[in-house]
Parts: sequence; structure tokens; C-alpha cells
Amino acid sequence: MTHAEGRCALRYAAGMALSIVIAYGLSWPMSWLATILTAAFLGNRAPRPNFKATLAILLAIVIIFGVGLFVTLHFYHYPLVFALLVSLALYLNFYMAARGGSKFIVLLCTMAILLIPLVGGTEPRLALMVASGFLTSACVALFCTQVAHTLVPGGTVIAEKGKDIDPHAVRSAWLSTAVILPVALTCLAFNMTGAVLPLIMISSLS
Repeated sequence: MTHAEGRCALRYAAGMALSIVIAYGLSWPMSWLATILTAAFLGNRAPRPNFKATLAILLAIVIIFGVGLFVTLHFYHYPLVFALLVSLALYLNFYMAARGGSKFIVLLCTMAILLIPLVGGTEPRLALMVASGFLTSACVALFCTQVAHTLVPGGTVIAEKGKDIDPHAVRSAWLSTAVILPVALTCLAFNMTGAVLPLIMISSLS
């Protein structure tokens, strides 16, 4: 392990420890998401997000989860239409990932597609709780990321654009959708709210 990689690992450990302490200490709704988002921010050697990037991330969360709330509240009680919308959203999300889109935006879209309908489909109040809890978790994750970069600076690498683009993006997106869609639809059909975290992990791995 090089010196730069060691600093990156130390920063990751510091940020994750802080996020775990805050999440389980304050324990707001969906607080466990703060640790997942912190891991997403610190899981690579990306540079420290500046003020503009932080605002862009928060705006993306508001837009993505706003769309998720709108679709859930207006189409959840039309199962066939809703299943088609979920299928299309998952495919487009995985296609964006295969084309080299922002990994964090892909993670946000995945969570919005899976979390909001599963937790808040039958009860609109829970959908609003999920969205607000996610926004709170994102703010905590960004705070932990900034603290970790302050405590352990350096060791970052600017990623090359287009480096991870899959030349077979359509096939890759179809395969990923085929893996996660049956699980997602089963959880939605039987309202398996306890399967939220495994569902997110399966979709991330796919």
C-alpha cells in the first residue's frame, strides 16, 4: 500500500466511524443510510467536494426523491402501470451506470426507485418520512466527508471522464434489470418493508 492509499484508507475509516457515532447516537428515521452514503462519498480517492458540488448533490436528492414521491403517490394503486414505470426506471438507471454516469447519482436513483414505493407506497406519510430521512442522512454524510477530508487531507485522484464506460451498455443494463426486477417486484407485491437494506445491496452489486 502506497502512502497516498494509506491516507485514503485512514480518511475512510475516520469518516465511517464518525457517521456511525452520529447515526446511531441521534437515530433519526432512516439514520442507517448516513453510513451507506458516507461510504459512497469516501469509498474512492475522489477529491474533497467543494461548496458547489455539495449544493448540486443536495439539489439532486430533492429532485430525484421529489419525482419518486410524485410517481408513488399518483401511480402506486395502479399495479400494472406502476410495475412498468419501476421496470423502465431501473433499466434507465442501470443504463446510465453502464454509460459511465455519476456513481452517486446512480445510487440516489436506485434508492429512490426502491425505497419510496416499498416503504411509503401504502402510506403517503411514510413516503415523506423516507424522503426527509434520506435528506438528513445525506447532510450528515456530507458533513462526515468534509470532517474526514479535513482530518486526513491528500491522497486523492481526479477520475478520468469516460474511463468506466461499458461498450455493451444496453446488454449490461438489461442484465442488471433482469437480476433486480423480480426481487423488487416481489418485495413491492408483498409489501416486504423489512427487505429494504438487502434490496439496496443486491441492486448495488448488480
